[in-house]
Amino acid sequence: MKMGIADLGCSSGPNALSVISEIVEAINATSNMLNRPAPRELMLYMNDLFTNDFNNIFASLPSFNKKTKARNGIQ
Repeated sequence: MKMGIADLGCSSGPNALSVISEIVEAINATSNMLNRPAPRELMLYMNDLFTNDFNNIFASLPSFNKKTKARNGIQ
């Protein structure tokens, strides 16, 4: 199952990833509560002003991934 998530007013820094993280956690919690499998594929659409520098988002992905794994007890 696929699911799309659109953030049409996102920031261009690490806060954009924290919003997406909260949404993904809510999806997983709801799937568990309903005893349904979580979507296997998430498509993320991020859009805002053309002056935003999305390179900051991509540059912050490694540290965000590390923090997420640590929070979930994954090595």
